[in-house]
Parts: sequence; C-alpha cells; structure tokens
Amino acid sequence: MKFRVHLLWKILVPLNRAHAAAAGSKLFNTAGGKSFARRLGGDFALEGTPMVLSPTDLFHSALKPIRLELGLRGSRFPYLTQSAAGLDPQSINVAVHLHEGALCLTVRLAPFFVTSTDVWFSLQDLRKHPVLWPLTRRILDLAVTGNSTSRLGREPQVLPAIHIQALEKDPEDWLSKLASVVTRHENVNDDVVSSVVDKNLTHEVDQTLLLVDKQGIAAYVPNQTSEAAASANLNRFEQSVAMLQLAGALRIELRSGRSVASDAARAILDPSSVITASVSGRRIWSLLVQEFSLVTLYNNFAMGHSEKSLTKSKSIISQSSSGATPFRVLLITVTTTETRALKATISAATGRQPSISRIDGFSYQNYGSFGEYELVHQISGMGSGGVDGSQESVRRGIQAIQPNAILMIGIAFGVDSKKQPIGTILVSRQIQSYELQRINSDSSIVLRGDKVTAAPRLLDWVSHAEIDWPEGAAKIKKGLILSGEKLIDNKDYRDQLLRVAPEAIGGEMEGAGLYVASQTARIDWLLVKAVCDWADGNKAKDKDRLQTTAAKSAAEFCIHLLRANSAIPVPPN
Repeated sequence: MKFRVHLLWKILVPLNRAHAAAAGSKLFNTAGGKSFARRLGGDFALEGTPMVLSPTDLFHSALKPIRLELGLRGSRFPYLTQSAAGLDPQSINVAVHLHEGALCLTVRLAPFFVTSTDVWFSLQDLRKHPVLWPLTRRILDLAVTGNSTSRLGREPQVLPAIHIQALEKDPEDWLSKLASVVTRHENVNDDVVSSVVDKNLTHEVDQTLLLVDKQGIAAYVPNQTSEAAASANLNRFEQSVAMLQLAGALRIELRSGRSVASDAARAILDPSSVITASVSGRRIWSLLVQEFSLVTLYNNFAMGHSEKSLTKSKSIISQSSSGATPFRVLLITVTTTETRALKATISAATGRQPSISRIDGFSYQNYGSFGEYELVHQISGMGSGGVDGSQESVRRGIQAIQPNAILMIGIAFGVDSKKQPIGTILVSRQIQSYELQRINSDSSIVLRGDKVTAAPRLLDWVSHAEIDWPEGAAKIKKGLILSGEKLIDNKDYRDQLLRVAPEAIGGEMEGAGLYVASQTARIDWLLVKAVCDWADGNKAKDKDRLQTTAAKSAAEFCIHLLRANSAIPVPPN
C-alpha cells in the first residue's frame, strides 16, 4: 500500500488586548486577509477576515536558538528537518493569522508518502512530534509574548487536518481508520464510524470522502479516482481547513465575551446568505457551525449571559411535588401537519395547552407533567443536515432540555401498499442511512452505513404499549427504517433501496440526525412515524388528508406509549 499525505495543523490561542502580534510589532509585517478569504470560497465575503502576519528578520533571528537545538535548516520559512514526522526530510511551513481575539498558526508539512494505515492516527498528534511541537510552542510564545524565552501560560487548541490519497489498492479498513483520525480515538466501533460518516453525508459530492469534526478534518481519495475528482477533493479539503480556522477563532471570541462583526454573525445564523455559490461549501460551513456550537454561543453572548449561567437560569424543567425531577421526554416533530397533530393529541390527553419557553433564543412548548413524565415539544427543520436539520435541532434540544429520552413523531413512506395501509405505525427497531452508498459499475448500489439500534428501554415500552393498543386501530410494525436527505417519490428508486435493504419497513428524512445527536449524548431515542404514502410517484395525490391521518396515528400511539408505561388510566370513551 502507498498513500500520498497532506498534513497540517491549525493551532489557536486566545489573545488579550495587548499582545506582541498587535499592529506595530517589529516581529511581523501585516497584510490583508484576501488569500484567506479566497480559501473560504469566492462568495464567502467577510469584512473581518484575519490579518496575515509575515514574520520579519527579527522574528526569525529570535527563533535561531530553537532552530539550532532541533537541527532545522534554513533561516526563514520553510524550514527543513530530517525528522518532522519520522519520515524522509521534510519542509515545514508556518503561517500566522491574527483574528480579532485569537491567534492562529498553520503548521504545514510538504506532501509525503506512507505505506501503512497504521501510522495515520499517530501522524496527526502534533504534541508527540519531537521537532514540530517544540517549534510550534516557541513560535506561539514569541508571537504572543514578544519574547522567545517567555512562556505562554495556556495550552493552545490544536486542530489537525489530513488528506490521504491511495496510490495503490484501497485497504479494507480505511473508513474506520479515517474515523479514528478525525475523532482522535483509536479503534473506534462501528457506531462511531457510522455517526461520523452520516453527519458528513450532506456535503459529499462523489466517491471521495471529506470528514469534518470539531476535532479536525480528514479526507480520503480512493485508488483509481480520476485526477479531476482527486483535485476537487483536495480543493474542498483546503476550503474546509480555512473554515475550520474561522469556526475555531469565532468560538474563542464568543467564549471570551467579545462581539463579532455583523457579517460573521450572519455567517453563523444564516450560512445560506453568505455562501451562495457552493452547496457543498455551505453544508461544510453549516456542519462546522453546528460542531463548534456557534449558534448557541452567539445567542448566549447576545443575551448577555455566559453559556453556563444561561443554561441554569433558563431551565424550564420543574420538580414534582415530592421534590424529584420527573423523567423528561423531548418530543420532536418537523412539519406543520405533524406539529398540529401532536399538539391536539397531547392537549386532549392532558386537558392543557402548552406554555412557550425560550432557551438560547429558541422556543420550546412545555406541556408539564403527564403521569411520570415531563413533556417538552421541539420543532426541527426538515432533513438531518444543516443548521436547522434534525441533528443540530436534537443536539440543541438535548443541551437546553436535558431529556432522559427523545421521541421523534411524524410521517414516513411505507414500502407495501397492501400490507401497510395509510396510518400504519412504523417504529424504529433500527435506522440505517441510505445516503452512504457505493455505486457499482453496473449502477447497482450497496448501502455502507451501519444499522443502528434504538434504545432497548424504549423498544420495551413499545412492547408493553402494544398489549392494550385497541383492536381495529392502526397496525404497529417494528423494524428497520431507512433515513436520508432525499424526498423519495419514485418507485424505481424505492425498489432499488429495498433490494439492498429488503428488511426495511419504510423510510423518512430526519431519523439519521436523531440517532447521531442522541447517541453522541448517550440519550435514549426512538422514531415513531406513520405511513402517509409509499414513495411510488403518487405522493401528491390527496396529500394533505393522508399526511394528517398518518400524523394523527403516530401522535396517538406515542401518547398511548407514555400512558401505558406510566400507569395512567385510560379515559373512558
């Protein structure tokens, strides 16, 4: 095996008002950030792009002792070392950017080759490089304090980015190895691999892979990828690296209580307004906004509270009369039809209308106690990706509500009109994303995402709820539910999915985001959606009535599920 590797690190550190990198320092010449803006993408226009700090002769002179100590050659960047990564002689380049409240070093190695997947994980650990880490720390000391003998008091944040291109046969374990790299956990299990891949699906454009995470970035180009596709992946990698730096800097600024420019705020709150030309770029940025919790941090700043105090002061969860905290259930819907059906069903069961609470600027409907449970309702955007998709919405809801369990309620497509009439209730014993696919030369597909099992406790609740579910009511079917970003209304495509996942009982668009966010936070989850069509090209026929019927069916079963597992008497007819 042989791989070409591009490897770099973004090293970020907060700055106070007075620092050596400020304008007027003799260590740097300053220039505008147009080159950085170009890497973000031609239409990602920010007024406050970081300044480029070009080291002067004085800077390099101050680094001379460490250069000699580490055996580095060259009087200016790039330096040359014999052991930057325990590899062949390597050239090391360092770029310095000054954001409003953060300094960022980019430490980059010239492309090199490795012959095993076993080294991928260790390569990215900058702190274990015998040459790069001491050099990086000394540069940071000099840039921030102005003195190469003074030491920076805080640990910087290190975000690695690695691009790997296979030049020979692809190893079988390359996907799990890549997931280990981007999460910085060795030997990750299949669930972690699946969750990392699934959250990145929306911005993938071909058979190459680009994984973005708050821990860093990892890209892979399979063997025999066309030159054009490999080049496009490398360009997207460089774009995502620039976005990673911007997201990290904005997080530092917001956490330190600094305001951000209006265009940066717009990029956080409405990515589509600042990235208009590239769908892939917009989705990468949206994922980074989500990964770095920038919406929450911005709203916390705007409301004049720290993240910690806001969470405590804005909690909407009450205590029961005994003083014990109820079992909190977060109920999630997406469409207006689903939301209205759930509200009507809960209000009929409790005799109460919800109260509206706002946390971090987002609204939640609090229904109070229902037997042993505290019910809170949240509305998610459509699909799993993006800043308002289910993954980000559920993550935000978990942070705000701190639920014990999450139920996603709504409508789905069935796969058999004869066995699954409108209103048939589909319960997710498992969920599998249909977005991660291998397209074979004969145009057949193979699903590559893992089948993730819902919470055993909630599946047990379903079994108990089925005992008293009225005869003649909608049928309940538990099994594998497919989930993806595509709105499917094509029988041929539906049947193609069924050929590779014959056990599937239906499909929808938000379940993948539900399980990624919930499993990451270790919260029990379950998807309950009822059949409103069969994805056979007839979705538009009598759409409103059929979706209303399905949404009501799912909502009624969820309330029955909670009632049956909380010893709440069934009201008389």
